[in-house]
Amino acid sequence: ATNCTPTRTKLEVYRNECTTPEERLGIYGTPEVIPQLGPNNVPVTYTSQVTGRLLPVYCLRWKFSTGTLVLPGGQNYWLSAYLEGTGIVTEEAYVLYKAGAECSIKLTQAQFLSTPFEVGEWSPIDLIEPGPRDLAFRILAVVESDLTNVTTSQPGQPSGPMIGDSAPQQMPQGDSEPAVSIGDVNADGRVDQADVVRVLRELTRGGDSSR
Repeated sequence: ATNCTPTRTKLEVYRNECTTPEERLGIYGTPEVIPQLGPNNVPVTYTSQVTGRLLPVYCLRWKFSTGTLVLPGGQNYWLSAYLEGTGIVTEEAYVLYKAGAECSIKLTQAQFLSTPFEVGEWSPIDLIEPGPRDLAFRILAVVESDLTNVTTSQPGQPSGPMIGDSAPQQMPQGDSEPAVSIGDVNADGRVDQADVVRVLRELTRGGDSSR
């Protein structure tokens, strides 16, 4: 939801380190922009909790052809979306979360960085929001030869669950079992001396010993 030009939005992909984004694997721009429409084709809006402005809601879609983005299996990844502003103080942009009474977290709660809030390291979203939650996104993966059989949403219709979308959607439930061994602290697929070094480094810098 934004009053800025939505094509200025960027998507970053990060490797997961325990429960936090760690290494950035790629950054992607120029998404396909789909304005969200409600009943009678009325544009869906989001009321800013900061200024009270009504902001248009968009579905932003990034498409990756074969070889553009290769993520090895057996581990989790983070997606980070943000909009590059132009310096105008009235600009606002928000990634919306899934509305509903069911559990608000499917995997790990969202994390954020913020210059205005002086948060320079990835931190849980419930530091600035009322309660932990994850955000609204959907991942569609198909075999390239099957692309002609993929049914996409009509222009102006949501392709994933967002605020205002009351239709039942089957959301990902996350990994059925840990993607890495409990002793694999740095998530490189091995339990070795490097994991011990990582634990010692976290302890000496005051990190969370449970990691």
